[in-house]
This record gives sequence, C-alpha cells and structure tokens, in this order.
Amino acid sequence: MLRTLHIAAILCVAAIAPNVHAQKEREVAIGLQAAVTSIDPHYHNLSPNNSLLIHIYEPLVYRDANGKHVPGLATSWKALDDLTWEFKLRKNVKFHDGTPFTAEDVVATFKRVPNVPNSPSSMATFTKPIVETKIVDPHTIIFKTATPHVLLPSDMGSVDIIPKAIAEKATTEDFNSGKAAIGTGPYKFAEYIPNQRVVLKANYGYWGGEEPWDKVTFKILSNPSARVAALLSGDVQMIETVPTADIAKLSSDKNFALADKVSNRVIYVHLHQWNDKSAPFVFAKDGKPLDKNPFKDARVRKALSMAINREAIADRIMEKKAVPAGQLLADFFYGTSKKLKPLRYDPEGAKKLLAEAGYPSGFTLTIHGPNNRYINDDKVAQAIAQFYSRAGIDAKVETMPSSVYFTRATKGDFGYMLLGWGTESNEQGSSLRSLLATHDPNKGMGVVNRGRYSNPVLDKQISDALVTMDEKKREAMIQQAAETAMNDTGLIPVHFEVSTWATAKGYKYTPRTDQYTLVTGLRPVK
Repeated sequence: MLRTLHIAAILCVAAIAPNVHAQKEREVAIGLQAAVTSIDPHYHNLSPNNSLLIHIYEPLVYRDANGKHVPGLATSWKALDDLTWEFKLRKNVKFHDGTPFTAEDVVATFKRVPNVPNSPSSMATFTKPIVETKIVDPHTIIFKTATPHVLLPSDMGSVDIIPKAIAEKATTEDFNSGKAAIGTGPYKFAEYIPNQRVVLKANYGYWGGEEPWDKVTFKILSNPSARVAALLSGDVQMIETVPTADIAKLSSDKNFALADKVSNRVIYVHLHQWNDKSAPFVFAKDGKPLDKNPFKDARVRKALSMAINREAIADRIMEKKAVPAGQLLADFFYGTSKKLKPLRYDPEGAKKLLAEAGYPSGFTLTIHGPNNRYINDDKVAQAIAQFYSRAGIDAKVETMPSSVYFTRATKGDFGYMLLGWGTESNEQGSSLRSLLATHDPNKGMGVVNRGRYSNPVLDKQISDALVTMDEKKREAMIQQAAETAMNDTGLIPVHFEVSTWATAKGYKYTPRTDQYTLVTGLRPVK
C-alpha cells in the first residue's frame, strides 16, 4: 500500500513539474525608459502612461503598429450624418471583476474624463466634441457632435473604458492602489510602485485570446546604461529606447535582436507667450529684466529656430536615429505639407533677425527640459544651448525628471521648454489642435499648448479642417494650417525620433509608430 502511494506521489510530481517550468518560462520583464505617473487611465495624457495602461484597460478603437484604426471594444463605427456617429460595441466582454461591458460603461467613462482633479494633461480634448450620447441598446451607442468632427473615431482610440461603478466614484488614488484598476484588457493589475515597477498578470479568458505571458514586470530604468545592463544580464528580456551609442554593439551580437521604426513623435520647443511683459528665465545680457516678452515677436521665434543645427543633432547627438523636422509629423503622414522643410542652420541670419527685433546683443535664457523622457533629451538640450551661443544668445540648461518637469511646464513655470509629442491619430490636424490652437480646454483646443501661442487665423483653419468630412479637402486644409503655424514659428520643431527596441534571443518585438512598448507585441520565438 505504501509503495503504491509512493509511486503515485512520484507520478504526481512528474506531472506537475513541467507545468511549473512552463509557468516560469511564461514570465517576462521589460525595461522602460520613463516612469508611469498613475494607473488612472484618465489622469495624465502621457505616452508612458497610455502605453502601459492599454494592457489593463481598452478603448473603443485600437491602433495597429502602423497607426491604422482597428476594432477594439467597438466592432464597427460609421457616420450616420455629419453630426452623428454610431458605434457597435463588442458583445460577451467582461471586466476583470466579472461584470459585463455595456454602453453604460462608455457613457459613465466619458462623463468622468473631463472631471479628473489635478490632471497635468487632460484627456478631455478627446471627449469635448461630443455634446450628446444616446444608448440605443446595451451594445449600440450614438454620439452627437455640435459640428462635424471627422476625428471622432481617432479620439475614441485615446479614451480607455472603465466600469460604470468605478467611473462614478473612484479617485486617482483608488486606481494607483489597485482598488479601482479594473478594465477589460489582456492583463490585470498586480502591483504599482511609482518610479520602480508595474506588475501585471494575465487575464485568462480575455476576449481577444490568450496571451503567451502569465506575468509581466515593467521595470522603470530611466538610466540608459542601467537599461542596457539589465538586458545584458538577463534581468529583463526587452528594453525600449535603446541608447543610440549601444545600437551598433547590440546589432552585432547574435544574442540580441533590434527592431526600429520612424515614430510619430516630434521633439519640439514651446516658447512662453502667456503675456506681453515677460517670460520666465529670460533676461538681458546684464541680468536685468527685458522690457517685453521677446517670444511674442515672430522674428525672435524664427531666429531661435534658425539657430538650431538640426542635421548635427540628428547625425551626432542622435547618431542617425532621428529625422530633422520642419513640421509636426514626418512628411509621409496624412496632412503634412511638402512645402515645409527643416529650417537651414543659419546663425548669422538669426543674429540679423534678432537685431531687427531690437536685440542686437541677444539675450540670456534657460533651456528647460526632461532628462529621462525622450531619447538623449538632456544631450539635445545641451546641443541647442551651444548652437545658440553662435547666434549671440547665452543659454543655460536645466533638466529634471519628467515627473517634475511636465507639472511645472504645464503651470507655465518655464520660458523655453523642450518637449515631445506623439500624434496618435497619425494625422497633422490632431497635433495642430492639441499643440498650437489657442488654449481653450472647454472646447478641447490647445490643451497641451504650454507656450500659449495664439493665432486667430490658424484657429479658424484648424476648426474648419476638423469639421470637413471630405478626406481630400480636409487634408489640403490641414496642410494650409500647418504652413500658417510653421511659417509663424508657433513652435520650433527639432526632429522626429526613430524608436529602437532590443530583445534577448528567443524573443521578437513588432515595432510601432506610436512608440508604445506593448507586451502584446512581444512573442517567443524558437
């Protein structure tokens, strides 16, 4: 009898052992460059947040690796007329807590979005165009807009849906603790330690099919060297934002694979134009305040743009993993203008423009930017400062962690702001609306126009384009608006990032134009 039990025990262990081994193999760790500031999907419209949170929560409309709209929680959508859109919702979908997904969850989510307290960058721009919502049945919803709004399907790709009960009561703190972190996505919340890691576990029974990973750990490794070291040591199996200095070395090592793609992210400069009198951290050469805000003068703005050597930044600082920018998207995206080219580096021309504007001796300024958000962001800021010295502008550089920087930039604390923007819709009209339209959160316009640039002509061009349903006419109108904005130097485009991911042997990643690092795009290979 004992012998029989002993044999049975051995067989039981033998049967279990392979599963334990498989379980371990189904765990994966990924090194991220930038911190996730919140688990609340509506708190902060920030790419690191959006990228990670789409594993937990889902929008009505997904975007594939090339930015094409594909069904998400909505299976189809169509315009019934210029002001009316119908969305058919996916059936048999459940939230992580087991409650069914219905149109009521969509309505409750959209009510919450513009009312999240202390949001550094609101998601409201995506819901503001909707003036009325009608539930036809549990899986059909109709949106009414005050004016034609062709970007509505794209906007729906930026708002993650949460359960009605949570949307009506939960605070940002409830999401960060995990209490309210309930979505329909392929992974469930497990742990969030700010500035350290986010841990997710598989959502078994996910409507989109089973994922190959049972557990995913996203480690915040803002230091580039630490990120690469973690990959080399096997502490993580994939990293994003591979340091440009390490690309050649990793490319030549058979134990690793690289994937890259030109992104929809532009690195640019916003100039503080909140008032006519002054701009923070901008002074005369003797340290005294200037008698007016120089950034309100288009000649000064153009001079600051001409004084940047974009080719040198792309070639040397970015080690050819960037494309000089003359507008908000690379010229193969919708709504970009062939007429807009990167400004030629011309420090002498910049000096002449500054003299015409009343600054023959230039002035001093501080370049503020993040030091852990964009590829080589600190080095780019330092390079710009050096270029400015040749145009008679004394520039200092002060960079800081993105978690501090974005909050202060949004408050208007800085005069010269180095920033980045990824246009998730992949059309320039959306980025013009967000970055250069006159700041009017109530209308969803200029919501991240941190410089407060304002041009009534541009505003009308953007508004007219966004209500034009004809694709060809709208593209021509967006191109015209882009030309107006860039010719007036509403902001200073610097370059477009080329995103690079590195994986350990046995893993393969599908690169994305939106720069998102999605474990759903990571697959094991033999």
